[in-house]
Amino acid sequence: MPKWTHTDVLDNGLNEIVNNGDVLHVISAYAAADNYATVTGNSVANYSLAGGDKTLAAHATTGRKVTIGAKSGNNATATAASPDLHLAVVDSVNSKVLYVTDETSDQPITSGNPVNTPAFDLQLPQPV
Repeated sequence: MPKWTHTDVLDNGLNEIVNNGDVLHVISAYAAADNYATVTGNSVANYSLAGGDKTLAAHATTGRKVTIGAKSGNNATATAASPDLHLAVVDSVNSKVLYVTDETSDQPITSGNPVNTPAFDLQLPQPV
């Protein structure tokens, strides 16, 4: 269940994702800090992210968040019988993996079948 954030996001904040995250990949396997080629090579489905798919807002009183909207309609491009699914936001222009989080269903994926992703938040909390 590794999760990972690129140093550009850590240095520049959530606007790095809002401004440069242009593709959401559903990946079948992931190890922390996997490079762009590995992440895109493990992709079983992907969605383009437009400006409206990424919403920057307050996270109640605990900090800031970017919400990545739910995506549906694309078909799987590969089969993964027992995957360890993750969602990866990438900057395809600069070949960077910006953020990876766990997708907890780990359902089998069959090439040609539709793959839907839920909305999820990327959060930066206030210091405690």
